[in-house]
Amino acid sequence: MFIHEIIVPINQRISTSIDANIFIALSNKVIFNICVFKNIIVIHKVEYLVY
Repeated sequence: MFIHEIIVPINQRISTSIDANIFIALSNKVIFNICVFKNIIVIHKVEYLVY
């Protein structure tokens, strides 16, 4: 459900840089670490706590 919102800004970044490492923070305390390596998008879900 977040894939469409995440991939749209990444496709704009691929044109300027082949490799990228983008962190997107959501309001529900979840960070998606998006690694773009040779036009292959890998999404890692990282949860963290807010003190």
